Amino acid sequence: LDRAVRIDPTHRLALSFLSQHYNWMHQFDSARVWADSSLRVDPTFLLARQQIALAQLSSRDTIRAAENFRASIRIGKGPDEVPGWIGLSEIALLSQNRRAADTLFARAVAFVDTLHPTLHDAAAVAWGYVAFGDTARALQILERYEPTADSHFQLHLHCDAGLDPVRALPRFK
Repeated sequence: LDRAVRIDPTHRLALSFLSQHYNWMHQFDSARVWADSSLRVDPTFLLARQQIALAQLSSRDTIRAAENFRASIRIGKGPDEVPGWIGLSEIALLSQNRRAADTLFARAVAFVDTLHPTLHDAAAVAWGYVAFGDTARALQILERYEPTADSHFQLHLHCDAGLDPVRALPRFK
């Protein structure tokens, strides 16, 4: 990716994937820098908007995170809105507004086939359940995704910051 950015510093996908990489490494300041670079190229690029929101949320910059999660909902359509709604629900939980959190999370889940979730839906909804403290449901939705050995799915399982609390559970392994 570094080489791709050197070749084309306006390559929004490479910039956004660098942001995701740094989010996965829990280097949230670097993740924000790369996502911001991508957004300077294209303010409507969904992956960059989601990555900057995740970095801001992980850094507890909830005001900016909420702005970017709302923007990602406006940009995304249908299932692409799921991470935005879940991010907003976690922010509501952090603000101790359980009613809003429940409503926002329900908006996200409405887009998801919870019996046969897609890879990203499984990871995002599990993150939402973790935010609510329901690790059993988080693991349940992750277990419903197939094929579980998929390398892309495994990356999310082992790197998404929202899933950090379930990684130590015996059932997770």
